[in-house]
Amino acid sequence: MNKNKQVIIAFKMCEQMAELQSILWDLYYEDFLDLIVEQDHAKSSKDQTPDVKYPF
Repeated sequence: MNKNKQVIIAFKMCEQMAELQSILWDLYYEDFLDLIVEQDHAKSSKDQTPDVKYPF
């Protein structure tokens, strides 16, 4: 397969993945937002864990 044909196939795949992403966001918008908030809260609480410094 020549490089030009590979590029065309890769481009079409990217277009299809973008379309799939759009469809999934349309279907699961609220669920995705909930998941993002949950992940953000988990990351925030992990980041806010104080570092314990030992004097020795």
